[in-house]
Amino acid sequence: MKHGLNLPRKTAEPQIYECPFAEEVKPYLMKWVQDEAHIVVKGGSLRTENYFNPQTEELDRLFVWIWEVLPEAVEVLGHWSNSFYHMTPPELRNFTLDQYWGMSYIKGGGTDEHTHFPYPISFGYYINVPDGSSPVIIEDEEISLTDGRLVLFMGYQKHWVPDAEVDGRCMIAGDITYTPFLSEISHYSTRWSSIK
Repeated sequence: MKHGLNLPRKTAEPQIYECPFAEEVKPYLMKWVQDEAHIVVKGGSLRTENYFNPQTEELDRLFVWIWEVLPEAVEVLGHWSNSFYHMTPPELRNFTLDQYWGMSYIKGGGTDEHTHFPYPISFGYYINVPDGSSPVIIEDEEISLTDGRLVLFMGYQKHWVPDAEVDGRCMIAGDITYTPFLSEISHYSTRWSSIK
């Protein structure tokens, strides 16, 4: 007899947060993406290389804020899982920002359906979302976007971006790893808040 979790088809709703200082960092983050994005992707849009440490003070500030909302988002994303996470003492529930990259979409650009497996949590932070910009589709759910919106979701969830009808959509995407036994060295605020 097979035993297992009786999971619903859609197990985790993406978690959405609004950055309280989005307008302050917007010009700096947009400039960083525009300066660094040189890899041509679908439809002629551009992306940056993958990065592993914050490249600017504004990126560092953004990631510190993401780490402030991450515990709440993880509790909601994983509430159904009956996983090891819920048996781990809170002081060991550590996460590491493994990688991130910037995207600059032009008219006609989008992304094909994909996942971020094997990462447990992924995110998109939307720097600039002009009127008429494409939404992000996660597990067939259309999520509307605005400047300063953070969307956290499970890395295994299929997602894609329809071809853009306007220029100027700009965002930062990234992947987060669960590192419960790496303690201090893996927590964002102790590992990476060292921009001078």
